[in-house]
Amino acid sequence: MAQYFSQQHHMASLAAKAIQGVLSDAEAAEFNRWLDEAPANRAWFDALSEQEALTAKLVGLKQYDASAAYGRVSRRMRTHVWLRIAVAASLVFAAGAFSWFTWLQPQRGATGQSTQLAAAGVMPGGNRATLTLADGRAIDLSDAQAGIVVGDGVTYLDGTAVLDDSASGAATLMSLTTPKGGTYQITLPDGSKVWLNANSTLKYPSQFSKEMRVVELEGEAYFDVSHQTNPIGQQRSLIPFLVKTNGQTIEVLGTQFNVSAYLDDSEAQTTLVEGSVRLSLSRKSRESSFTPDNQVVLKPGEQGQFSNGTITTRQVDTEQFTAWRYGRFVFQQTPMEDVLRQLGRWYDIEVNYAGLPERQFNGDLPRNVPLSEALRLIELTSGVRLGLTERRLQVIE
Repeated sequence: MAQYFSQQHHMASLAAKAIQGVLSDAEAAEFNRWLDEAPANRAWFDALSEQEALTAKLVGLKQYDASAAYGRVSRRMRTHVWLRIAVAASLVFAAGAFSWFTWLQPQRGATGQSTQLAAAGVMPGGNRATLTLADGRAIDLSDAQAGIVVGDGVTYLDGTAVLDDSASGAATLMSLTTPKGGTYQITLPDGSKVWLNANSTLKYPSQFSKEMRVVELEGEAYFDVSHQTNPIGQQRSLIPFLVKTNGQTIEVLGTQFNVSAYLDDSEAQTTLVEGSVRLSLSRKSRESSFTPDNQVVLKPGEQGQFSNGTITTRQVDTEQFTAWRYGRFVFQQTPMEDVLRQLGRWYDIEVNYAGLPERQFNGDLPRNVPLSEALRLIELTSGVRLGLTERRLQVIE
């Protein structure tokens, strides 16, 4: 047994050199003979090379260096997935953990290969949204643009007109909707900026009143609310900004925060980045549940969670809940079901949760890669095998 592990350690060391391109002629001949001894040997090395290439591509490493990679990756990435990749790779290359990669890359067979090919063809989302006017007109916004500005009219961020006619005049209710796989930005009439995540709708007026600014949200959005005052006699009063979601109201005076209020989530989350917001139950919710927790004020770094007619708070790392705006998924002790739900919205796929183990996931994934690469990284750190058939993601037994 000791001799077996010694042999595997030696071959793992040669594999590391092969990937780095530093094998001597004698070592290359020995390693090639070992690859030819059994199909499993070559399959293992192919899987190892593929994983290292993926890690290098996504982390930005030109060449693998086991001792330096851990330091570089740990400094650059705040969450655990890259650390686990670097540590695992270091163990494989330095200690020859042959069985680790054998477990990591089980033989998928024809069905597994077909699901991976299907996932490779699913590309990430992009700038996609529909603007609906008060008269019912629906305008598919340009995917070459990142957002719109609502003022005297409606323009794209570069000043190009969206509408031939003006949106000024009497205040009318409009809406911006993103589909699955879509994001879009909007600058509201008061100068506040909102970034909509996938599968979300923001309803807003073409003009705000001087007493109150009110919008309605279903889905997820990041808000950067402008500070506005209204002159009253010799004094000036702050004009509140209200965000209404299903069951709760968020009152803002000037701040940055993220709201996730999808109807298919078990709870709505309001994450405060800076400033101050007050969360309260809507009238309908208040009638069904009146408790001391039905109104709270958040401080930066706090999250309000609304569920079953009650609002609670907790301290959080805000990056986990705002990273989507900067093109990343950040997961910290996130249930796998929530991870896959977010992937489903971004890649516009259905998810079958049957057979999904109850475990949590830590990871930092880019949102601009094909689904296949995102799934591969999730499999790498979670051990959960996933496949796609006809745009339906499921656990592979």
